[in-house]
Amino acid sequence: MEILYFKAPRIVNIVQKSRITVSDLGELQGKPELVHQAKSLEVTHLKSREKQRMLISIMDVIQTVQKNLKDTCVVNIGSPDIILSYQPQKEAEKGKWAGRIKTWLICGILFLGAMFAIMTFHTDAAVPDVFVEIHRIFTGELEARPFWLIGAYAVGISVGITLFFNHFSKKRLSDDPTPVEVEFSDYEKKVEDCLQEMLSDDVNFGQGKLSGSTEEAGK
Repeated sequence: MEILYFKAPRIVNIVQKSRITVSDLGELQGKPELVHQAKSLEVTHLKSREKQRMLISIMDVIQTVQKNLKDTCVVNIGSPDIILSYQPQKEAEKGKWAGRIKTWLICGILFLGAMFAIMTFHTDAAVPDVFVEIHRIFTGELEARPFWLIGAYAVGISVGITLFFNHFSKKRLSDDPTPVEVEFSDYEKKVEDCLQEMLSDDVNFGQGKLSGSTEEAGK
């Protein structure tokens, strides 16, 4: 008996393709001839061309391979369930531009919101008065706006934020993931878990067959 190792990600994005094969759902390792045959096996066929999400069980992949390739064992080393996200070509192209616009819009909102939050916090905490008092203690003079303190504080906040988020532009200060990346990773896992639960009752896929397979030839 030949063994094929199959590794699938948790979610797979498909654009403008109705015939979903094993190769679309994950990676295969094993005997080259078997891998070549297994990759072209159809697991399911999308009837609707509208944007949709569905759940494909690893059992669908295993049954498809075993129906068409006799004496073949599939060992799963990836996700037990695959979330298939289908998107038409036009929507995918629109989605790229919409994603860029949303990114810039969100960045602008976050920048203005953070600026407003810092300013209101400083006002509530009377930070300007603290600067005036510190300046009086060290110099003996009253100054409404001690720029040496204001400048040092502004630089300190910038450096502190850069160090906290662990990167500046495309350069990283260390190999550790940033706090934002950790939060995004946690969020993505929760979204995938939620999608899996929502779609778990909607699995209804037929098994694909390899063209010219022994099973079809027998018919």
